[in-house]
Amino acid sequence: MARVHLFHKSFFSNDNLRRVFSQDLSGEDLVNLPSRTLTNRVQLEEYTRETIDGQMLKTFPSRKTGNIEKYELVTWRVNDPENPKNWTKSSKWWCTMVVALVCFVVAFNSAVITADIEGVAEEFHVSEEVVLLSITLFVVGFGVGPMAFAPISELVGRKKVYCSTLLVAVVFIVPSAVAKNISTLLVTRAIDGIAFSAPMTLVGGTLADLWKSEERGVPMAAFSTAPFIGPAIGPLIGGFLSDALGWRWLYWIQLILSGVVWLLITFTVPETYAPTLLSQRARKLRAETGSPQHVTEQDLDIRPLSQRLHLFLLPPATLMFIPIAVGVLLSAACSPLINRHYLTSVRKHNGKPPAEVRLIPMMFSCWFIPIGLFIFAWTSYPRLHWIGPALGGFPVGFGFIFLYNSANNYLVDTYQHQAASALAAKTFLRSFWGAAVVLFTNQMYDRLGFQWAGTLLAFIGLACCAIPYVFWIWGERIRRRSKYAYSGDDEENIAKM
Repeated sequence: MARVHLFHKSFFSNDNLRRVFSQDLSGEDLVNLPSRTLTNRVQLEEYTRETIDGQMLKTFPSRKTGNIEKYELVTWRVNDPENPKNWTKSSKWWCTMVVALVCFVVAFNSAVITADIEGVAEEFHVSEEVVLLSITLFVVGFGVGPMAFAPISELVGRKKVYCSTLLVAVVFIVPSAVAKNISTLLVTRAIDGIAFSAPMTLVGGTLADLWKSEERGVPMAAFSTAPFIGPAIGPLIGGFLSDALGWRWLYWIQLILSGVVWLLITFTVPETYAPTLLSQRARKLRAETGSPQHVTEQDLDIRPLSQRLHLFLLPPATLMFIPIAVGVLLSAACSPLINRHYLTSVRKHNGKPPAEVRLIPMMFSCWFIPIGLFIFAWTSYPRLHWIGPALGGFPVGFGFIFLYNSANNYLVDTYQHQAASALAAKTFLRSFWGAAVVLFTNQMYDRLGFQWAGTLLAFIGLACCAIPYVFWIWGERIRRRSKYAYSGDDEENIAKM
């Protein structure tokens, strides 16, 4: 790459950008069209226009002879009942609520295991840091999966991706529930994170398939609540389950809920992706009439499948994300060193180290976040090589995992008997903040520019570096004033009773 186009601009070539912007100006709904993978000669009206006879004439070179021939592009007919946008309101709302329920279950699955971290650590004789990797790996899977599943859905349709990935996720919950060692648990959680990321990725496209842009506000709002309710409800239900039946039921409940939504989406939600549906109709017409002229724009794409797959799968995997991944993996590899240091502190404090000891990795790693953001901001000039902002991702990825695990461990040690509630509150706040940020990020970068917008984030990160030091100094005093925080006196009082 000669230079990097930051954020979403890096996902498109110049030709594709021109095509997308021109269609944007013409009012096309690009969310559910294969615009970024077809050539400039396509007639995307095929997927959006309704015609009387369900066909549009197009001349195009034949694959076999190379001669110009006339083709009939298959379109939706006027008021076509097979067009998902013309389905009844009840049908569209059913599909919307099913995919929203899937997202709720996925979010629930990500958070429910926080209810009994201690039980897993005790049974497998590992530290809580190691058990917390089951959350980290699940979230990492959320970042990896969409890079493949989103473009693949444009090749094979939504339903096949929904059904196959959810089935894989359901299957791999079982070895998590019956795991005999921590390695099994971590591997299966990573696989589940990747598999469960697919429905979270496809829902926006599904809603675009079903609803016209002017109708989409309320369905999108209904869907948007699901990812936030899941992390709040998960630890709540998980707390009751783990107390009554043990930590393995935190996985059995995932299996039950995930199995139910897999059945619902497999047997009650049809395919909604217009290019896939019209391709099926074209194939049926060719079989009925014996004429090869009934096609779609995707059928006329003369490139081999390997080249199309390359075009589908490469744009999401830009080189910008590799340093972040390397940083995350390197920090994960350092986890045994962090655990060894903590065990030293345990011995130093006669088995009862203060919760603030958990902050030491955060006090060290928090500086990497603003460093990476500063690098990203001030190497993002178009005249500079793209490797600059790419390398800015390495310290961010390296610092993030240390920070994330330290924060979780500090909350667990601080609240202990109510750790599940503390982690649920943290997840709830983080999710809502993450949801709010996307509402102003584009405007911020457009108005401030890449350099100063990135610098603003770096300074915010720099200010946040004070947080672990504040708690290191005053944390114990703060905990004593909290009626929910754990103190050693709790155990003494229980013993006296």
